[in-house]
Amino acid sequence: MNMNGMAVFVAVAETGSMTAAGKRLNLPKATISRRLRAYEDALHTTLFRRSTRALSLTDTGQRHFQRVSGLVHDAEEALTEIREDQALPTGLIRISTSVMFGENFLAPAIWSLTKSYPGLRFDLVLGDELVDIVKEGVDFAIRLGEPEDSELIGRTLGSASQTLVATPECLQKRTLPKTVADLDGFPTIVAAARRNHWHFADGTVYRCSWRIAAGSINASLGACLQGLGICSVPERMARPYIDNGELVRVLEHYPLREVPIVLLYPRIRHQSAITRILLEALRGSMTQSLSVSEHPQQ
Repeated sequence: MNMNGMAVFVAVAETGSMTAAGKRLNLPKATISRRLRAYEDALHTTLFRRSTRALSLTDTGQRHFQRVSGLVHDAEEALTEIREDQALPTGLIRISTSVMFGENFLAPAIWSLTKSYPGLRFDLVLGDELVDIVKEGVDFAIRLGEPEDSELIGRTLGSASQTLVATPECLQKRTLPKTVADLDGFPTIVAAARRNHWHFADGTVYRCSWRIAAGSINASLGACLQGLGICSVPERMARPYIDNGELVRVLEHYPLREVPIVLLYPRIRHQSAITRILLEALRGSMTQSLSVSEHPQQ
């Protein structure tokens, strides 16, 4: 059995390109192409449709992928566990999350890990747009909300308290909202156009006809401070401005649902030493913050 060729086949199938597969396996694109062709020749079949723009699995390739992908991941996980049991973790770790979470929680945890594990290097990919973990070569992602990708493993780190806020001047222009339905009379601000729903603790969901999609939580808070509308922000970000009177709470008797904070990673990372170390560091960093629950879920 040609495990090297099989591993290349699975990597190309999952990432969608030889370049991305090469990044995952730390191999040149030419080596990926050669091993994939040799693997197909050994099987006397064609596993991919090739074009100048993309690769796609043939029907035979799709069936083969369903049969062997679990085998490859199990073998990689077993080898990873052996290596990590024998030495301190080393290598480059890419972690994707939002700017707000990265600056407030991830960065402090990573600074601590850098001191404890000198063989590790970290590439923090901060941004409020969601990235494709597999195609972008990301090892871990930290996201707010329930994970949508069932192919990834998710571990809950805790939960973030959200609150609706606006400037007093913004609210003075209209009748103060007393129910969720009253929000229709106010301009709203969201961090991203695709995240335009506010989920309340009682199960009510409000769809924002937003005036501004600011691109990040920090930018949406900045727009809110300019009196441009109502926005939803993490409690820890809003509290200083509420305390000094620049912002006031909106619909205080209709609290927003707490949002789970989830660490996502591909199956190959499950039970690895890196995963255990990162989980411990992140939970330690987050329990020091007032914006997450006191007892994060396991």
